[in-house]
Amino acid sequence: MDLSSLWAFWNVTENFMLVCGAKILGIPKEQFWATVLLYWLINVSFAPTAYIAGGFSDKFGRKTPILAGMAVLGVMTMGFAFAFNFITIGALFLLHGVYQGLYKPNIQAWVADLAPVEQRAEVIGTYKMLTGLSDIPGPLFFGFLWDQFGLKVPFIVGGLFCLICAALLSVSVPARRVVIEGRA
Repeated sequence: MDLSSLWAFWNVTENFMLVCGAKILGIPKEQFWATVLLYWLINVSFAPTAYIAGGFSDKFGRKTPILAGMAVLGVMTMGFAFAFNFITIGALFLLHGVYQGLYKPNIQAWVADLAPVEQRAEVIGTYKMLTGLSDIPGPLFFGFLWDQFGLKVPFIVGGLFCLICAALLSVSVPARRVVIEGRA
């Protein structure tokens, strides 16, 4: 087992943050373990998908699995507007892992591929900063839509925007870095 695998094995904080939060809030044990199970399902589908999608992108390019991941996220997000039981929600959490496996490793590799070699870490850091900053107001707006219009609207709107972003990315960003005047 390499050091990264050992670290990942013990990096269970998020699962137990859910358990701890549920316990503090007085949520019955049966309900918070169901939440942890759902979160676990993400990893069940993420791990094999990331492996397969990573190999695919090394051979055929990063853009296709990234776009597929964005499309899966769009469909999965809209699916929550129509979820009706634990099985349906479980399937959506499995799809979330598929999205992560298609998207997360490949988007970071693609950003590195498109960046000038001497600035890869800086470009990845800037990308992570910008996406991280976007993660701050996103849930607030999602919650606002939920409060104003109910559960279905934010999931449908969010899913549609994921699909729109995928369509825009498919036509607006080159699949490979463009070399200008001999620069790598």
